[in-house]
Amino acid sequence: MKRLSFPHTSRKFDKYDFINHSEKGPKGHGQRDAQILEDVKEVLYMAPIIDASEVEVTVRGGCVYLTGLVENRRAKKDAEHIVEQVSGVVDVQNEIQIKGSEDFLSRLTGDAKIHRKHRGLIGDNPGLI
Repeated sequence: MKRLSFPHTSRKFDKYDFINHSEKGPKGHGQRDAQILEDVKEVLYMAPIIDASEVEVTVRGGCVYLTGLVENRRAKKDAEHIVEQVSGVVDVQNEIQIKGSEDFLSRLTGDAKIHRKHRGLIGDNPGLI
């Protein structure tokens, strides 16, 4: 194994000492959550394809959490994709709901009430339902 030496140090180096550690700064070197939060809010505000007026953003440890409402599924996916591009973002948890989906959920809840009502009339025999 060939040994390398550098004039500024007396330590001998071999080829395994040269692992690329670029862009790995000391602790605290990365962007703080507050700066990431501002950057994420700015890109969502500037995005012409997303109405982010009902989207809430929180950041913890570089992980961005998106909640709130958007018009459609495409806007939800686009918001996540745009936020992933922001410098310092480690991960994105997209919990955005689509407007109008709460109507669907209320219809399901209504159907569940009807189901329980019919079950009460029939009895507890699940084979009859």
